[in-house]
Amino acid sequence: MKRIESVNDFVIKFANVNGSGSASANELFAKAILRMGVPVSPRNIFPSNIQGMPTWYEIRVTRDNHRCRAATVDIMIALKTCAGNSKYVLPSRYDADAPMSRATFNRVTYAVVDRAKKEVLPLEPFTVHDLRRTGSTLLNELGFNSDWIEKCLAHEDGRSSRGVYNKAEYEMQRRHMMQEWSDIVYSWVAGEKHTPVLSPPSMPLPTLDPSL
Repeated sequence: MKRIESVNDFVIKFANVNGSGSASANELFAKAILRMGVPVSPRNIFPSNIQGMPTWYEIRVTRDNHRCRAATVDIMIALKTCAGNSKYVLPSRYDADAPMSRATFNRVTYAVVDRAKKEVLPLEPFTVHDLRRTGSTLLNELGFNSDWIEKCLAHEDGRSSRGVYNKAEYEMQRRHMMQEWSDIVYSWVAGEKHTPVLSPPSMPLPTLDPSL
């Protein structure tokens, strides 16, 4: 997701479930902002009238009192009840403790290719694995640390001594790299160029216990 750069104009999106009191909570949130003197534009994007079914509620906060939807969402709040109290935002339809299957994502890629053909755009069929391979290839070519990339892909090599002894998670580095990757993709969409920064601007150094 692109880092938030909006000033006095941002969008908050709630993922709720119908029949849980979410409608009242959403309206209360919007009224709280309105009572601070800030114009808001709240609306149900996908209202469901069936109890237990998902619904999306979007609030645009803007000093210019825009009534239309924005192109992007700055903050998304996904309630667990929207997915059957699953830890996943997009769980499997058959098992709430499992993520959405890769087959579902592949169906999305097929739909994208079909749409491209209708628009007469040169797009060959691809899968989710192709996206992972493309991202890995481009990140490596850009010069990002290969360990960070492999950790993002959840690749673990337990056969080598390096894989056995190196248990680093590279949390800060991976977060930085994925933000740079997001900025690159957004720049492509906008027809612009983005020069990535290969390392986080500041990284805390490990401190040793003086008693050792």
